[in-house]
Amino acid sequence: MTINVTFENIEEMTNFVDFMSKKESELVKAAKKTPVKTKEEPVKEEPQPEQVEEEPVEEEPVGEAKTYSLVEVRAELSRLSKAGKRAEVQELIKSYGTEKLSDIPAEHYPELMQRAGEL
Repeated sequence: MTINVTFENIEEMTNFVDFMSKKESELVKAAKKTPVKTKEEPVKEEPQPEQVEEEPVEEEPVGEAKTYSLVEVRAELSRLSKAGKRAEVQELIKSYGTEKLSDIPAEHYPELMQRAGEL
């Protein structure tokens, strides 16, 4: 989770920090004062369902290519580069008529990932 906070000046920031510190300390004090009561429930034994064999399901339908994001393609090519295949990765990018991965159209990503997997 990412939380971004913007302050107009230092006074706003210090007020915010003071406010959050008080809230946190109040919550901690309240948690220490309030005992936690647990309720024990008897364990119910449920009959075990019969095991049914499931047929394997195809994850990707035939004829449909998986779509990839620029981040996924970049991560895979980075992994290959770090594995010592930097020259091959550069040639793969150049084969699409560009010097940079970000210049390759997204519709070529499935083919690019397939070719990268063959390296």
